Amino acid sequence: MISHLACKSSDECFENGHQLDTDAITITVPLTSILSGFILLKFGHFLLASRSKEQRFARIWGSVALSVHIIQCVAQFENASVILRRFVVSEPFNIFLYEAIETLSTMLIVIIVQIHFARVVHILVLDKHKWSLLAGTCCLITGIGGVGTSALLITELSHGRLNQDTPARLSTRLTACWTSWLSSATFFDVILSCVLTHQVLKHRASTTQNSLKNSLRRILMISVNAFLMTSLTSVIAIILVIVAMTSPTDNYFILNRLRVAAFIINSCLPRIYLLAFCATIKPGFFGNKLAQANSHKKPNLAPCFHWLPLPNHIIMNSEERHPGGPIWFTVHFQQESEASEYTPRISDVGTIGFSQ
Repeated sequence: MISHLACKSSDECFENGHQLDTDAITITVPLTSILSGFILLKFGHFLLASRSKEQRFARIWGSVALSVHIIQCVAQFENASVILRRFVVSEPFNIFLYEAIETLSTMLIVIIVQIHFARVVHILVLDKHKWSLLAGTCCLITGIGGVGTSALLITELSHGRLNQDTPARLSTRLTACWTSWLSSATFFDVILSCVLTHQVLKHRASTTQNSLKNSLRRILMISVNAFLMTSLTSVIAIILVIVAMTSPTDNYFILNRLRVAAFIINSCLPRIYLLAFCATIKPGFFGNKLAQANSHKKPNLAPCFHWLPLPNHIIMNSEERHPGGPIWFTVHFQQESEASEYTPRISDVGTIGFSQ
């Protein structure tokens, strides 16, 4: 009798799991499809407009990230189609294979986007070797956690994908592994956000060029907003996974809300990273302006004369550079009756002073 009741309770648990998956997938797929369409359009526009060598990394690795995301979308549609068909005919179905594919693809997208922002920090920081070591270590830990979670999800398919429904709640081992990889990704997001904010504010305060200030300001706003969103999303996902594991299996209302929220959060996480990536790959966004922010070589300041309200009869005809010193330009100030030679000095902060 006890065995019969236990079997009946287990069957109800798995049946509820299938119902939870069906409700969650019907809400998640339309929402995430809209975000994916916007990302594809945004990146397609970037590929058509970008031709600079500075953005070669963004084109190559952005294409890799988008290809991974397309595979993720195909798996999502296939999973939704099968789960709905089998739910209608009351046949079992397990989503762990789809979750393994989604976790692995999300991990790859997260690492690509984090490396993209880490390159920005690498341009700005002074100790580039230590930063490269820190970024590489964090990405490696995130990658190991993501691969481990995907492998564990696949091993949970002990009875096959089409022979048993998804359980109403995850196992303790799977919850711990899932939490660890999301925590490692969140940890590096926080580091990136803090370091990038510090470096951008420092370099923005020391520059006088409005165009460079605007570029640094845009980097700051995008990085803060992006990593705030990704960190909050990861933290919420961790909380949902833990709460779902500790919730009673007979409370269908709570499990339903948790499963829907978890599906939406997990599906939105890679899309938030891709949106942040697309926001920083505007043609001309990275390049010489950003590199100038931390360059010890003095840029060619000859174009500064185009910004000055000087009369048309001031003519620059030569340039003289001194190692370690300022740049001097020789100009001729031509008047009606005589020509006097002046030597303007361009100092380190970009000011120009004339001395006869």
